[in-house]
Amino acid sequence: MANEYALLADLKATLDLSGETFADADLQLALTAASRAIDNICERRFWPDPDATSVRYYTPRRSSRLLEIDDLIALTSFETDNDADGVFEFSWTVNTDFVLEPLNAPADGEPYTMVRVQPYGHYRLPGAYRGFTQRVTLPRTVKVTGQFGWQAVPDEIKQATMILAPRLSRRSREAPFGVIGFAMEGGSSAAMIARQDPDVMMLIGPYVRVLVF
Repeated sequence: MANEYALLADLKATLDLSGETFADADLQLALTAASRAIDNICERRFWPDPDATSVRYYTPRRSSRLLEIDDLIALTSFETDNDADGVFEFSWTVNTDFVLEPLNAPADGEPYTMVRVQPYGHYRLPGAYRGFTQRVTLPRTVKVTGQFGWQAVPDEIKQATMILAPRLSRRSREAPFGVIGFAMEGGSSAAMIARQDPDVMMLIGPYVRVLVF
């Protein structure tokens, strides 16, 4: 398994192939390609990290009070490097120095996607500063450690995968010389096919990430 969003057994049942094995390899590849195509379009992935030790780095832009982060299930630590020397000297306290938003994300089965600095907290996000000739952005000054991804795959994502995977499988079996290219290049070829399917796009549309800041 490679973090597919639907099970091979479920797809085979839908296609009336339960008990058959001749198409298993093609269907498994199609499930992987469909899942990665959905990631490609949504610009996020819907499986969780195995634990809360993954590290992501960020560069604050435009605002000293808001920071968009990757989908976050659980936070371990939030640190900043205010002088851009590679050392993260300041460790922030959640709900004192900042809050994670959406505020009710866990209750809604969604991840956190935003850090909002508390106006009366101890810190501000490291922002741009005026250099000798121009305004300079301090890169890689925020370090977030935690569990990223989604705790559970949304039903709409599962259904979109079940719709798209059979189409990709048929395309590969009918391709000249048996060439299978839809799983390559980060799912970009499969993503092109997915964008042409109105049912797939209707299902995944609400999950497409739109960056604000």
